[in-house]
Amino acid sequence: MKKFDSSEYTKKVFYASTADTYPFIPYIPGAIGIFLGRTLGFSFAWTFFLGRIVSLLGYGIICSWCIKHIKIGKRLLFMVALLPALLYVATSYSADTYTLASSFVVLTIWINMLMQEEKIKKSQVIGFFCFMSI
Repeated sequence: MKKFDSSEYTKKVFYASTADTYPFIPYIPGAIGIFLGRTLGFSFAWTFFLGRIVSLLGYGIICSWCIKHIKIGKRLLFMVALLPALLYVATSYSADTYTLASSFVVLTIWINMLMQEEKIKKSQVIGFFCFMSI
């Protein structure tokens, strides 16, 4: 902890990653947390954890939106979103956090399209495919 408790670390180091093939969208919440930590002058450890907390917050916001708008299965979606393994993934810097969250949004849109009596709108289909692509 003493090694990572200083706020003096370089910004210009490149690390090769297997995440190069993913889009940038799932990494935005973690990057916001890191940016806030860097702006406020936090140490490396606190900046790292702030990024994870903001990522968890984004996951929680998306899941709560899904639970609010899904027409059936609210309790089931609530229980699945709070599984310990999913919460552990939600606090990581991985793209899996928002892959899971976007799959909840896709599931919500799909169930709502199945349950509605009127004709499916073009905006619903576009939203379905946008979140499916994430």
